[in-house]
Amino acid sequence: MVLINSGGGAVGAGFAMIEMMYKIKRELGVPVDTIILGYAYSMGAVLFQAGDHRSMGYFSTMMLHSASWQVSGRDSTVFTDLKKLSDLYQRITADLFYRRTGFRSKEWWRRFIYSDKERYLSPQECLKLGLVDEVCQFFDECYTQPRVVPAEEAPALG
Repeated sequence: MVLINSGGGAVGAGFAMIEMMYKIKRELGVPVDTIILGYAYSMGAVLFQAGDHRSMGYFSTMMLHSASWQVSGRDSTVFTDLKKLSDLYQRITADLFYRRTGFRSKEWWRRFIYSDKERYLSPQECLKLGLVDEVCQFFDECYTQPRVVPAEEAPALG
């Protein structure tokens, strides 16, 4: 279980965390659930999507937006390299949101997230968009109890 209360962070570091979550799922056969407690903004919201089961606290918020960049490098390549990296990150992120939500298309998600404005979303809005599987109610067990996988669904260890 990964509890998220994050204002975001570096895109590359966030993708590395997602890769580690997938590695744990693949190698250990353990589901990795994500829960937003408070807020998941920017890369925190992207990381949240990697969970097998995504829960969101009743008072929590999610924020999606275009990335911020600081540029350094050689005059001859800095802007073309930044454009390539930006396009790559946008494609990867849009694909993740499309796969996790099954909502609209990769292109729709790319336009929705990278619209040059912050989108602050309530748990109910996230539920409508398929960004969350469950919204915790006051003092609900989803705040404190790990999800139990029925034995017939659990992977065989060995």
